[in-house]
Amino acid sequence: MKERRIYELMIGKLLEVAENNPDGFTVRLPTLDFVKSGWVIAMAETQNCHGYEGMERAIGAQ
Repeated sequence: MKERRIYELMIGKLLEVAENNPDGFTVRLPTLDFVKSGWVIAMAETQNCHGYEGMERAIGAQ
């Protein structure tokens, strides 16, 4: 139950970040720190994770 609450809080924060960055963004999970420089390498599990359901998949909330 506690783990689900953490996911819900993370989803809320990501939704806020997405609303404030409509042109896109990249953050580190689980810290939600913005990636500002360097190489960004995505994991296969997070590819094509668009919208709310994709966001849940990306953070493992399913």
